[in-house]
Amino acid sequence: MKKLNVAGSWPALVTPFNGDDVVDYDILRSLIDFQVENGSDGILLLGSTSEATLLSPSERTKIIDESLAAAKGRIPALVGVSASTTKQTIENARHAKDAGADGGLIVQPGYIRPSQDALYRYFKDVAESVDLPLVVYNNPSRTGVNVEPETMARLAHLENIVALKEAGPNPYGVLRVVELTRGRLNVLCCDCPTYALICPVLASGGEGHQQRDGLYRSPGARGHLEALGGLRGHDEVPGDLLQVLPADADDVRRDEPGAPQGRTEHGGGERGETSETPPGVQQGEHGHPEAHHEEARDPRRGLLPDGVLLRKVNR
Repeated sequence: MKKLNVAGSWPALVTPFNGDDVVDYDILRSLIDFQVENGSDGILLLGSTSEATLLSPSERTKIIDESLAAAKGRIPALVGVSASTTKQTIENARHAKDAGADGGLIVQPGYIRPSQDALYRYFKDVAESVDLPLVVYNNPSRTGVNVEPETMARLAHLENIVALKEAGPNPYGVLRVVELTRGRLNVLCCDCPTYALICPVLASGGEGHQQRDGLYRSPGARGHLEALGGLRGHDEVPGDLLQVLPADADDVRRDEPGAPQGRTEHGGGERGETSETPPGVQQGEHGHPEAHHEEARDPRRGLLPDGVLLRKVNR
């Protein structure tokens, strides 16, 4: 199996749609170009941000094929392969490998809330069925069950489990994973906009993040990592490094009901540097593209050109 070092900034891409509810592949390719041009370490396709659960099988297949063709030889790409059943997840992982993905991303099955032993068997069965580097995506708020640190420690012994994308709310839990798996897999944050995990993860030896702000501020996201790399080995956060944690918290406050709408040029707040936006992508002011649910809180609004939409559940 080829080796894959999942470290640094790996932004999760949206799936852009036109007004006829058809995927806009030109915009999708421009988003990939933006990540390449601005130095991201990799990209994630068909994750939560892409609304993968709302895509048809044919849409998923074409998005994988078109995106990997655009990324080939330019930037590594992870593909979300999760499904409700082990069998379908394995089939998705095999297709991603055959299509040329550099790795696969697997989240725990939703709704059924399996035990820790069942979770271990699920990830293990997939890992042993495909010759592809795999990243475990722990997202308990969306699936109803946490992948406990001790379970990750067991999974870290599998050759092609190469990283954890952590989206849990417990900083102690992710520190425990780093402690138990040190040297066997990389730990990255999928963080909430208040950066609750980035500082402890990097301070404890974590290797980066996969989060939404890299979609439209790739230079800023990459710069945060380079500055925060100085946290490794520190017992507390140096004060000057707090200055590179801007913007996203301000974005969330603006997304609260009743708050003024729209983004500043650099994504929110007065801190941080202005960065180039992807080709054709406009920062929203008072109007936003449609979003699939919780429309008043969707952090991705205002990031896409006029006429490009996110999928709605009721379509």
